[in-house]
Amino acid sequence: MPSYQFSSKTSGKKILIPKPYFDINENQLFLKNVPTPRERAEIDSIGNGNNKLKNPIERVLNYTNRRLLKKQIFPEFSDENSKEWQMMKMIIERLLIKAGDKPVLIAPIPFYVSVTYDEMPIYLDILRGFNFENLTVIDLANQLANEYKNDKNDIFLPLCGHLTHNGNSIVAEKLINVLENKGIQQRTQPLVTSVSSKDNVYVLGISCFYHDSAAA
Repeated sequence: MPSYQFSSKTSGKKILIPKPYFDINENQLFLKNVPTPRERAEIDSIGNGNNKLKNPIERVLNYTNRRLLKKQIFPEFSDENSKEWQMMKMIIERLLIKAGDKPVLIAPIPFYVSVTYDEMPIYLDILRGFNFENLTVIDLANQLANEYKNDKNDIFLPLCGHLTHNGNSIVAEKLINVLENKGIQQRTQPLVTSVSSKDNVYVLGISCFYHDSAAA
């Protein structure tokens, strides 16, 4: 059952919390696990397996596949006929239809390793294949890759691979420029901290389809 890992504040143990998810049945998208089950499972109770040899072997295979053979980290991301992309297409299409004539911007944020290994962002071509006039696909992958080539130490945090302050600034600047060019939002100086006018333009941001896909 789809779930996310959480450390209990009372017991200190790691547990799995069920979450809503989408499923495909007879070419239709269905929302499952709603209402969300209240049952919780401890990770130790479902078994972790023996991972002593798994990590070193995986690291060698990953290095060989990514660095030497230049294979995609997640091959299914590059195959628009994969089951993962079939679901993604249906989720995005559902969002685009519900948006109506409102503009929709999709800005995929690449994995840290995708940028550092200089992978081709093939998924951008797949996203651009949607035939919706209200859709704009933003290329952050090449933007970050170019910046990374210039300064490898100032884009990603070394411990977790998340963006640094400078990395976030690069992404924000790219998004702001697209919003301005599309006439959706104009840059304001100083930064607006309160909104009172009904004539203001609102931008709804959805963090990630696969963190909690049902929220989309």
